[in-house]
Amino acid sequence: MENDVKLFLDSIKNNYFFVYDTETTGFNIESSDVIEISAIKVDGNTLEIVEEFDSLVNPGYHLPQEIIEFNEEHNTGITDEKIQAAPPSELVAKDFYTFIGKNPIMVGHNSISFDTKFVKKLFNKCNYEFNPYIQIDTLKLAKEKVPAPRNLASLYERTPDNGSIAFHSSIDDAKATLSVLKWLLTFYNTSDNHKESNKPITVINLSRWTKTETLDRIYIQNKENYKIFFDVKLGCFDLSGVQKKDVLNGLYLYFKQKDRIVTDEKSIISCLLEFAT
Repeated sequence: MENDVKLFLDSIKNNYFFVYDTETTGFNIESSDVIEISAIKVDGNTLEIVEEFDSLVNPGYHLPQEIIEFNEEHNTGITDEKIQAAPPSELVAKDFYTFIGKNPIMVGHNSISFDTKFVKKLFNKCNYEFNPYIQIDTLKLAKEKVPAPRNLASLYERTPDNGSIAFHSSIDDAKATLSVLKWLLTFYNTSDNHKESNKPITVINLSRWTKTETLDRIYIQNKENYKIFFDVKLGCFDLSGVQKKDVLNGLYLYFKQKDRIVTDEKSIISCLLEFAT
């Protein structure tokens, strides 16, 4: 995946990419169809959203009862009444194709195994091809870099952006996927992602934030304003735009001022757990 990530980062420079998601009537590609499709257009230089596409889709039949019950249980807001009033799949396919263009750079979560197949089926109704120039699947990135669970909600909870998201709404899932992508990219040693430096960060303060059993972090406030935290549950650092050695060296100096001598990463983590409040 390292090469795929490098190609992706090289390709989005001075360019745009799209993060997308679909909601469907089921999992079987032969008997199921798209009922909601969304994408966000993202500036490749800033990783900020510049435009959104979100549409319900009328597949030409009523929603199966199990999908109606699923949407009610998860409060997605998708009802059979809304689907029957939605534009037909052919019209949505044309609008979505116009939005993303030919051979787009795409990002999704579990998209290669799931969403891609459904978008291809949707496009086939209009004789369009869904043929991304590059497609990054955040589930594949997560499998390579972080421990389970790796469903979108669990990964999003670990990101610095974690907030209120209506999962199983395709537009919110797309936004959550962008947050997960930005977080996962910090685990890859790319020149754009990790600044070359031999200068330790200047640690100002440590603060521990525990939200749930699975969300326990020690935030490392620093003069350089990097967003850095240690994930207590996972036992790893989350580094945004800074090299790990600069963080460890900064913590070494911080604990030295407190008359604590640390000799390796393990002892630094022990002091983190001791000093963070």
